[in-house]
Amino acid sequence: MGDKPSSSNTAKTNVKEPGVNLQNEEFLKECGHSIEMRKKVSGALRLFSVVFESLEDEKSEEGSASKRVDLKAANILKKEGRFVNTGKQIIGPVPGVEVGDEYKYRVELTIIGLHRQTRAGIDFVMHGGRILATSIVASGSYEDKICNEMSIIYTGQGGNYMLPRKKAYDQKLKGGNLALKNSLDEQNPIRLIHRLYSSDGQRKYVYKGLFVVTKCFRKRGTRGKLVWEFHLRLLL
Repeated sequence: MGDKPSSSNTAKTNVKEPGVNLQNEEFLKECGHSIEMRKKVSGALRLFSVVFESLEDEKSEEGSASKRVDLKAANILKKEGRFVNTGKQIIGPVPGVEVGDEYKYRVELTIIGLHRQTRAGIDFVMHGGRILATSIVASGSYEDKICNEMSIIYTGQGGNYMLPRKKAYDQKLKGGNLALKNSLDEQNPIRLIHRLYSSDGQRKYVYKGLFVVTKCFRKRGTRGKLVWEFHLRLLL
């Protein structure tokens, strides 16, 4: 689900600017990134922060009840053509993004092309006549289990499992679930973003790296309906 920032929050991320020393440049090239793309990603996120804070100030002055300042800021950047990595969906590493990068708002993942879905946890693309998963967000909304830094058990989407007040139903093998199933066959890399909470309750999204699906099956979930379960491991 999307974030609902309060007026006391400011948009901050932990995406470091690239240095200009040769050692750092060689490291970025080895990871498939470039200094230029790293700067573009950092620049887009800085601009988002500036626009976000400006809208927050306007909201405070006008006494507006709107809470989705993050989405408004992102829409402004999109209209101005300031999103990054906006071409065809990328399978694998995203230029300008490094493992360990942190983001305060989920919409920032969309701004830089890391995960283009603003609500759905599974992003995918048509490739070779079938849909393949490109990235997933493990937010804890379903029955996900982060086993360790090397593996994760990810529950499929659908079935109203995020809405306990609504009637649950069996998850279907379609959309993102089908994409993950196809990715098991193709063994293509999938980006994993993990939503975490600090001790003071502040959320953040951390890019964990590239994973592959090792197995999947259906089982009975905690609400008694069939859910898809996907096991993924880190690509070394």
